[in-house]
Amino acid sequence: MDPDAVWSDTALADAIELAETSDDELEGVLRQIAPHAPAEDQRARAARVEADRLMVQACAKENFEGPMTKKLLLVAHEYATPVISFLITNGTIFKEAIRLRRPVRRDDRDLAWTVDERNFLTHCTVDTGIFGLFCEYGLRQGRWDHRRGVKLTTYATNGCIMCFSSVYPKWWSSRAWESGAGLAVDFPQRLQIDRRAVDPAEQAVNRVEAMRLLREFPEQERTALVLRGEYGVSQSEAAALVGLTPKALESRLGRSRRRLELNRSDPSHVAVSAPELDIEL
Repeated sequence: MDPDAVWSDTALADAIELAETSDDELEGVLRQIAPHAPAEDQRARAARVEADRLMVQACAKENFEGPMTKKLLLVAHEYATPVISFLITNGTIFKEAIRLRRPVRRDDRDLAWTVDERNFLTHCTVDTGIFGLFCEYGLRQGRWDHRRGVKLTTYATNGCIMCFSSVYPKWWSSRAWESGAGLAVDFPQRLQIDRRAVDPAEQAVNRVEAMRLLREFPEQERTALVLRGEYGVSQSEAAALVGLTPKALESRLGRSRRRLELNRSDPSHVAVSAPELDIEL
């Protein structure tokens, strides 16, 4: 399976604008993963989009080939992997592909996937979507537009779903050929990449808790926290991106944390953490 042949497909390139489908569409999928989690706050979402804008701006300055770009792609990959895994595991990936106007029909002979097959399809779909379609079209060609209010992670994950419609037929053709040839070694198991298992529900809960805390910070600090916690940039890099000195940012975050601690009269709220944003209160 040639990844380049998947994401350079002309029809896929022409339809890439569909990757900017509203966050609300993907929110429905996340709601299935963590059904009891509250919806994302609009201010928190705006902070993420602004952080995304600043991050893409920084990546453009290094021609999308430096350390900032690697951090951004890694974050998009880690976000998309549990979502795509969930969709492939329960078979709703085909419905999501229809939503993004890239329908693909499951072969009648393809009745069930093994764990290895699901993992292989997940990693191939995400790798193709992030390092191919998202990087080339969303970043290098500037197709993602922050003014539309869609987060980069949503854009990237939708791009992965769109790539599935090209990945699956190629995978099934290879699988059917190997089966017909009587090969003893299973194809997905032989090529499976060793990656750390991700619990989609745990990730969704962590993200919601991070968003709950994030909306209590002023706008500039919210953006800096997203840059630090989600994209892993240093405090000095985050400060520069939001237009502050490192000392000014550290001082502001310190004041905000102390204010939040004083405002939490309920003792049960003293020890709160949001690992996605590196927040400890």
